Amino acid sequence: MKTTILTVLSCTMLLLLACPNDPVVEVTEECELELLIEFPDTTSAAVSGCAIFEMAGSYEILANGPPDLRTAELMFDTSEHDTVECWMSINQEGICGTGYYDIAQPSSELVMATWDCDDVLTDNEAEVTFDTGWIQLTSIDTGDDTGDLSGIPVTNEIIGSLEAATTDGITIEGTFRMMTEVPVVGTEADDCFVLGSPP
Repeated sequence: MKTTILTVLSCTMLLLLACPNDPVVEVTEECELELLIEFPDTTSAAVSGCAIFEMAGSYEILANGPPDLRTAELMFDTSEHDTVECWMSINQEGICGTGYYDIAQPSSELVMATWDCDDVLTDNEAEVTFDTGWIQLTSIDTGDDTGDLSGIPVTNEIIGSLEAATTDGITIEGTFRMMTEVPVVGTEADDCFVLGSPP
């Protein structure tokens, strides 16, 4: 797990050089990733940790509750170096709470880059897009702030698991967790793609 504490000082006036009376806000950013990838040649690779992680999303803004997450783009990168390609991305539309989301649908995308992952043989190095399986969101937390938060960063925590495969026999399974600040971008409530059980 990688944890970063950021100290944010807010000033009430522009160009103010010092604001000693303003509160200090601590923002916690955390990420966990544990994956197992298996290839048709019977080799496998374990991938863990997040050196860099990012999230973007859109939300239904509620007058009497926290913003409701509707789309999420998650990036988990195992290295801080641009030349090292071992990462996973999840793009999910039509989020409407916890549950399973079908990777076979256009609303879901799961991609893994394996070029520089430990224990991946040269013949298995690629950017892999998975065709079948599921992403399970087990917890979605967008904080306690309510009202019109458009443009305001809010802390999101997403916890989930996944199990997927490609048509040529590459499989992946694992768990993930990300906590980070995301500016609220409003959207209308769209289609709901959640399932009560794995597809």
